[in-house]
Amino acid sequence: VRHLPNAYEKLRYTMTDTSAASVLSSRNEVPILRETLDDFVRETGYTHYTYISGKIIAGRRVTDFDPRERPFRLTNVPASWQKRYSSKRYYDHDPVLQFALHNILPQSWSTITQRHGLNAKQQRIMSDAEDIGLRNGIVVPIHGPGGEFSVLSLSHSETMNQATSNVVADEAHIHLF
Repeated sequence: VRHLPNAYEKLRYTMTDTSAASVLSSRNEVPILRETLDDFVRETGYTHYTYISGKIIAGRRVTDFDPRERPFRLTNVPASWQKRYSSKRYYDHDPVLQFALHNILPQSWSTITQRHGLNAKQQRIMSDAEDIGLRNGIVVPIHGPGGEFSVLSLSHSETMNQATSNVVADEAHIHLF
């Protein structure tokens, strides 16, 4: 794999030593996954990541496999953004997350916002994200049988034009990861 051998090898080692389910449920493995994501983000030139895994409910909400629980999440976005995102329920209108819920291929944030147009709530979310340095990125949706869902979103502070060439070059490698 072109420029992410360290992170990819670490993830491959982790996932072959134990099943995916036990990796996600084991407290001992979460630091390894976090370290792997940190390495991967660094190697690909992105700044932030959010990984969410759970189950899709009613085609628009991600929950844990037990509907009373939150989805499994690893992220390194600023805590202030996490708090704002949650308290304002941005997850109900986030155009990047909504795209991932209904699509299977990776896509750049800029392509999502340009192709689908944004309503006022979605424009506010993207504007607030830009204000803290989450200007553009790529989202990788992963769907399984029975509503299982994971999403990896990588972001950085580059403008959309600067980032587009990076996303195109990295899309296959990020999807593989």
